[in-house]
Amino acid sequence: DEDEDEDEDEDTLSGGGGEDTLTGGDGNDTLSGGGGNDTLTGGDGNDTLSGGGGNDTLSGTEGADTVVLEPLTLTAMGTADLDGDGDDEQIWRLRNPNDEAVDVTLDLYGATDSQEGTVTATAGDSFVWTEAGSGTLVVSYELNGETIQTTKATDPTAADLDWLASQGFENPFGEIATTGATTGNDTLTGTDGADTLTGLAGDDVLIGGAGNDVLSGGAGNDTLNGGADTDLMYGADGADLLSGGAGTDTLSGGGGNDVLRGGGEADLLVAGAGNDALSGGAGADSLSGGLGDDTIWADALDAALDGGDGTDVLVVAQGTDLGSLTYAGFETAWFVDDQGAVVSTQDLTAPIDLTGPTFLFRNTATAQVQTMQVDGGLDAGFGDALRLDNTWALAGKTDFNGGGVDDYAWRNTTTGQFAAWSLNETDTPTFGAQQNLVNVWSIEALEDFDGDGKTDILFRDDKSAVTVWTMDGTGPSAIQGAGLASQDWQIVSTLDFSGDGKTDILWHNANANAYSVWQMDGANPTIGTAENVAPVWQIASMADYDGDGATDILWRNSTSGAYSVWEMNGADAPSKGAAINVSGAWEKTAEADFNGDGATDILWRNTTSQQVTVWEMNGSQAPSFNAQVGLGNDWQLETSTDLNADGRSDLIWRNQATDQVSIWEMDGGSFTSAKSYRVADDWSLMSVSDFDGDGDQDLLWRNTGTGQASLWDMDGGVRTAAFTFSLQGDAEILAIREMNGDTATDILARQSDGTLIMYEMQNDAAPQVSTIGTLSSGWELV
Repeated sequence: DEDEDEDEDEDTLSGGGGEDTLTGGDGNDTLSGGGGNDTLTGGDGNDTLSGGGGNDTLSGTEGADTVVLEPLTLTAMGTADLDGDGDDEQIWRLRNPNDEAVDVTLDLYGATDSQEGTVTATAGDSFVWTEAGSGTLVVSYELNGETIQTTKATDPTAADLDWLASQGFENPFGEIATTGATTGNDTLTGTDGADTLTGLAGDDVLIGGAGNDVLSGGAGNDTLNGGADTDLMYGADGADLLSGGAGTDTLSGGGGNDVLRGGGEADLLVAGAGNDALSGGAGADSLSGGLGDDTIWADALDAALDGGDGTDVLVVAQGTDLGSLTYAGFETAWFVDDQGAVVSTQDLTAPIDLTGPTFLFRNTATAQVQTMQVDGGLDAGFGDALRLDNTWALAGKTDFNGGGVDDYAWRNTTTGQFAAWSLNETDTPTFGAQQNLVNVWSIEALEDFDGDGKTDILFRDDKSAVTVWTMDGTGPSAIQGAGLASQDWQIVSTLDFSGDGKTDILWHNANANAYSVWQMDGANPTIGTAENVAPVWQIASMADYDGDGATDILWRNSTSGAYSVWEMNGADAPSKGAAINVSGAWEKTAEADFNGDGATDILWRNTTSQQVTVWEMNGSQAPSFNAQVGLGNDWQLETSTDLNADGRSDLIWRNQATDQVSIWEMDGGSFTSAKSYRVADDWSLMSVSDFDGDGDQDLLWRNTGTGQASLWDMDGGVRTAAFTFSLQGDAEILAIREMNGDTATDILARQSDGTLIMYEMQNDAAPQVSTIGTLSSGWELV
């Protein structure tokens, strides 16, 4: 129909259904085309034009005209695997009934991940797709000054791709070649163009040929061959064989135990799940094992190599320098010959970052030493076995560098050479330079003579020279003569007799019946005046009897039985205490601080009456004497130690005749409490230490006949718990110390077959027992 208005009135023209032509004339007209493909011309005036349904042509001509746009329609057109990855995409049709394009925002909700994008809906039909196979698509756009939203659910039915193609739909991934593809065992061959081959289920063979192809095997054990050019191949589930051929290819194995082979260019091979075998071929390939236990063949041209999760093997030609490769995530390297036979292997597992103590072992049969580091129940770490000739003898373990761990002093018994070692976990030890010393020089002491926290070495020759090496790590910072001492003078002890934190030297001249102290300051002694002492007076013990930090001397007269204390003051004359007569039946049984004043006290026992008593010492002054306590003949002192952390040593007595153990908590010369326990005579006290980390000393007993051990958790003299555990009867106890960083003392043992067992002690529980490695008994702890 045609409808034309020539007057200047404000006219309203409506075309209804069909193909209409409406002309508005000179007034402010309103034209509505209705259904059909209409042509609307506003003419003069400010006109409003609405095309309605159909493909309309709207022209405002003169005046300020308003064109009313029609809403867009959204239709779910079904699903199809557009990119051949085995997952369907949802195809949507956007129909724009207007002449001008509209910008549209797409939001897909209800799928695994929401998706969002912006497209332009041109006039007529346009097509979009979303990855998810389910959800709700919301279309939003601006129309006539307001925001319009259209919501549609997905259509799970299969799309008719042929019909969609006739309507203008173009697959953005190229044409899908599924001709002949079934759920059976198919063979699909591409063209010389860019093909997309999808095998579906079954054991399929896909041959891409020339062109940039996309091959997807789907489920089943598939064989994919990309051919020439740049191909993208997906194995999906099943045990697949993917071969890239020429071109820069991307191979993805997916699930199953797959074999991936690159070609002549720089390929990307990603194994996915399963135990896969990967070989890049020529070119700078990137290979990734993904999940599973994978085997990856590599060469020097390859780029990044990643074993991924699982226990993976890196295979290279023998002679390959692994340092020339960029690799990670592998546990083992195989070095193979030209036939692919394994010639040698190398462990690629990263060493465990152990933080526990390091021990040094020596095997004299092989003339080797080896370090071992432990960290609780983790596998022990071992250093390389190093050659050490058996002419080298251990001169001492001490701390030459102030690091708080043992260093090792060695002396060659043939040449006299000296060397110091510092351990560095399981790395090669730091070896000090071998110092040439003739055998006339002997090591007299390893002590800190300058107070710097580092052990020094005192040497003396066979004549009169005395030398101090002040050490700084594995070598001396200074070698300096300390003085001369004739052979009449012999070293009695090296202790701190001045309380200045530096070790001093006590000398004795038996011919002159004299004693003298060299108060040391490195290699510079202050030599004290010789003190004459009659031969009947002999040193009974040395300890700090007045609590001033300086070592004092307890003398005993072998004729009269009297005792006397010299309160030492370095090189200055000592304060000499009066002699105290003590019957010959009294024997000094133990020395410890029983009253917590910092001074060492003395426990005496009368061998006739079996009474015990404590002298609370006060240097050279007379001690405080305490009451004598009766004790039967069968009671023997096991040890003296502070069980309750009160600063006072306590006493542990043992009566093997009655199978009793009695614990006395001491307060000076008296005991505040005594607890008694039954212990059979085939049990022996193995160690006293803090085995649960609570600050109190605990007791560890061992029955060597049964191989059992028993740990007593102590609260002072009270046993709060006892835990029995197996400790092989012939097991060698290598160490009793803290070994996992939790402050509790642990046990390291070695069984007769070389098995290393770690006993991690717990609080209020039996120990946690772990096998941490093996080391044959031929290796002895140094």
